[in-house]
Amino acid sequence: MGEHIDLILQTGDLGAYPAEQWLDGATLRHARRDPEELGFMHSFRRYDPSTLATLQRLQANLLFVRGNHEAHDWLDQLEQQARKPIFPVDVYQRVYCLKSGEPYTFRHNNEQITILGIGRIGAHGDGRIGHKPAHLQPYELERLSRLSDAPNGGGSTGEQIDVLVTHDAPYGLIFPDSGLSAVQSVLQDLRPLYHFFGHYLGHMFLEMCYLNRATYACKLAEPHFNKKAPDYTLTAGVMGILRWTDRRQRHFELVDAPWLGEYTARSWRAL
Repeated sequence: MGEHIDLILQTGDLGAYPAEQWLDGATLRHARRDPEELGFMHSFRRYDPSTLATLQRLQANLLFVRGNHEAHDWLDQLEQQARKPIFPVDVYQRVYCLKSGEPYTFRHNNEQITILGIGRIGAHGDGRIGHKPAHLQPYELERLSRLSDAPNGGGSTGEQIDVLVTHDAPYGLIFPDSGLSAVQSVLQDLRPLYHFFGHYLGHMFLEMCYLNRATYACKLAEPHFNKKAPDYTLTAGVMGILRWTDRRQRHFELVDAPWLGEYTARSWRAL
């Protein structure tokens, strides 16, 4: 507690829906059991004084990649209008979507870190592009191909990729016929220092070092309140902190502090 956060990264399934007519069937089912599934729509697409007050205290923006439960047609419209690698999706302009395949360099004071995102998921069975909006699209794969062909990776400027943020995992890592082949290619060709992803295994947290011997990988747990735990608390593994000065001075750790247990399904709004 008490640390200053400069930027928040989120690995997809943010629930970025602007209105009810955009919701998919799975989100509707979950929302019937837990109305907080529609939190983005209620608190970030409509002006809410309490949400604004929290954002003013927090200061840090949130950067997310698309999951497989977002309003992709709506996000496509916003992305086509955006010239930069990131674009805002909320009324406060504090929540930004990171385009797949376009590196974004975040700068703070004299420090900078370059982040690459790959949103959506791979087609089931081969991990490639698919015909559904939730699948990686051909234009996104083309962007990633250009990155791999550029000197040092990172596109025309040649910057190195420090952090890879994806929703899906490398193809075959979690299940034999699931994942994204494009994530494997980025790990092999661009060798980011960190890879954060989600999508699988609910409350389970995983960490590993990939065979490229360069990338620490972390599958974060879904930030849902654990109904099997006392008072419906959050599970460890829902978030971590990356302390970054440069590629040599850096440290990532899982948040497992006592204060995390104070956030329950009943108390989080008041904290």
